[in-house]
Amino acid sequence: MWKRTKINRPKTLRSSLAEQIDRLADTAVESDGEIPEKGIADVERLARLCILLERKRRRTWSWIFTVLFVGLTLCAPLGFLRLSSTGITLDVISSSVSFRLREELSIIQSATLTTVDASAARNVELPLVGNDGKRRLGHADGDRFTIQVDQQHAPEGTAIGLSGLRLPKGTVLSIDKAAENRSVRLVLLPDDHGPATEVPAPITMNLSVVDHLLLRASAGAPVPCTYEQPSAIAVELAKPPLQLDLIPLLPTSILLASNFRIDKLDLVDRRETLPELGVEAHHVSQIREGELIIEGIKGDSANHRLRDFEPLTLRGVNGVIQRAELTDDGISILFRGTVEDLTTGVGEYRRDLMPTWVEWFNASKPLLLVGYVVILFLSFMLNLRQLTNNGE
Repeated sequence: MWKRTKINRPKTLRSSLAEQIDRLADTAVESDGEIPEKGIADVERLARLCILLERKRRRTWSWIFTVLFVGLTLCAPLGFLRLSSTGITLDVISSSVSFRLREELSIIQSATLTTVDASAARNVELPLVGNDGKRRLGHADGDRFTIQVDQQHAPEGTAIGLSGLRLPKGTVLSIDKAAENRSVRLVLLPDDHGPATEVPAPITMNLSVVDHLLLRASAGAPVPCTYEQPSAIAVELAKPPLQLDLIPLLPTSILLASNFRIDKLDLVDRRETLPELGVEAHHVSQIREGELIIEGIKGDSANHRLRDFEPLTLRGVNGVIQRAELTDDGISILFRGTVEDLTTGVGEYRRDLMPTWVEWFNASKPLLLVGYVVILFLSFMLNLRQLTNNGE
């Protein structure tokens, strides 16, 4: 049976080399300078072997440093690099919500109002009083049209019904609802991503009226009008930008659409100055309260409680508004989808909420992350053991 032969390590070889040289020196002294050739050959052989094993040791150190460098190079950025997109759930109440529609939509399912004010009406069809025919009011683009219940003559509870208001795909819609009053403002802006030559589809607002009303076109005086039977008024709105001011009969008299797709969402009023609408540019967060849940990660960083007026910026939005309701405090929305950029705060207080790759790995693929760390650790330990053995 073969016997296992232990190979001399560099430290042992150096000792043997020193001892061999000492013996040769003693022999040379005793023999008047004569050195045996075999002794010289043994010394040269030991010296070459020491050199080879020293080189091997240096290569082992180089391999350890290479493994550590590669491991750190791959792992370190994972704690800083952020995902290009992430899923979120946003449940928030805001006094202003702005979004861009990815589909054609009737934004108002039903509404019972006391006042409807359109900043720009292209054409209005009014039923004639006491006649089945219709009278067409030919308004030029930009003319204002207002209809409201005549509170002095109409019975209590008289209201204007609104239906329709079907908006084309790509419309940018801003809904404003102040907590201190019941009025709701809708600002319609043209598609900022659509072709410049595309002619926007006409937007028609259908109203159902009865009893005593006041009508006003452009800057004229209100004209009283009475409809003894329920009648319909069709209002063709001018192309955006335009503004609708609605005053509901009751705080809950406006029912908004739900489960519609959007690709832009703002809770900060970012409208540019529109002189024709009397809108001044202001960039103040309109959030009243809310909760942001970042999907796909765990821990405290996954949930973020939104405070009053806390700036929240979302870019690269793609998802669905599952709920849109008017409340006493503003507009309550529930959004689920993905974003490519997610931050809170401004300036030096700006905070990036996009998850890092480490957070994502830790939540979705923890075994893969742990496995990578274990492999890196084992590689280091094996190479360190080899180096230690070489030094024995």
